[in-house]
Amino acid sequence: RDAYTYTAVNIDRIRDHIGNPNAVVHTIGGIGDQTTPDDISGMAQASAERGCVGASIYDYRTTGDDLWPGLQTLRR
Repeated sequence: RDAYTYTAVNIDRIRDHIGNPNAVVHTIGGIGDQTTPDDISGMAQASAERGCVGASIYDYRTTGDDLWPGLQTLRR
């Protein structure tokens, strides 16, 4: 389980597949009650490094309090 690598590879694959290395991407991570703070950190880092316009997870109702500090880093 490596959210950084998973996110980075998928962003790169999407851009490669459509032939646009600068395509606008908004990443979507895991499901709130199945996501860890480390997952959020990895997703946020990969998204920021690749210039994504945003990132999020599903869903508000199941997102634990321990995830909100990491999710706040996704605000731009």
